Amino acid sequence: MDRKTLLKRNINLVYIISALVSLYFWMGTWVFFYSNITDEKGIYFITAYTLLIMSFAEIPTGAISDLIGKKYTILMAGVIAFIAQFIVYFSTNLTHLIIAHTLLAVKFAFDSGTTEALLYDSVKEIGIESKYERYIAKNNAIVLVMYVISSLLGGFIYQVNPGLPFVINGIGCLIAGIIGIGIVEPIDTEKMSIGKFLKQNMQGFKEIFNSFKDKSTLLILLIAGSLQVICWEVLDDLLVIEWGFDEIQLSMTFAVLFLISAAVTHFLSKVKTGKKLLEKFVISSIVTGIALSL
Repeated sequence: MDRKTLLKRNINLVYIISALVSLYFWMGTWVFFYSNITDEKGIYFITAYTLLIMSFAEIPTGAISDLIGKKYTILMAGVIAFIAQFIVYFSTNLTHLIIAHTLLAVKFAFDSGTTEALLYDSVKEIGIESKYERYIAKNNAIVLVMYVISSLLGGFIYQVNPGLPFVINGIGCLIAGIIGIGIVEPIDTEKMSIGKFLKQNMQGFKEIFNSFKDKSTLLILLIAGSLQVICWEVLDDLLVIEWGFDEIQLSMTFAVLFLISAAVTHFLSKVKTGKKLLEKFVISSIVTGIALSL
């Protein structure tokens, strides 16, 4: 096959990889599984700890992807996820979960933006950069569909074996990583040295703040965004369990939420970027507030 055909194949490989890493069968069951290992304080801690590690890991992983190549980044993420999910499966105490979630946080950071960048670089080299939005929209749709399917089935799989949702996810990520070896690196992917890697990360920190002329707006977005994440990631699962939900009901709830998320995402995509960024955030904050008040 010629290079153009191989680059077009990258697009389909991205779809497959995204589908496999999105097998979140544990989405509506993880808190039940973790409750057998630790108490509520332990669950709060492990969630906050994971978010913290993810935040720090997000900064350098994009540059690392350019340093080692995107296909090896995807492979690394798959292997890490496979190991981490099996550690979760065999966990008997909080320490085991901390080890697993340290690995998972790094894995999520490696995943973040890698397939999107690969997709963009591929279509750019082919010469169909104008179609990127269509391809990324299709990829996002695939991810949401997998979330819905995984959520619907997760509760039933949990009843077969409580740890099985994690094992399936880990295997899916490993297969995705192996499939990623077949990716052809676009020429646009910059091969960096360690020096360039450090320079790019420093520049990235500066850009975060330089992108906002109004620093107060940035501060508002950071604080409000952090509160949204804490409310969503830490409180929701334990609250619905206190309301009497079982693993199947919670899994079904997540499936419905993802369907709503798809509708909201479609609506927000119609709002122009740039000056409308704050408007988008306000809308999402209102929706979150309404949801939390129900």
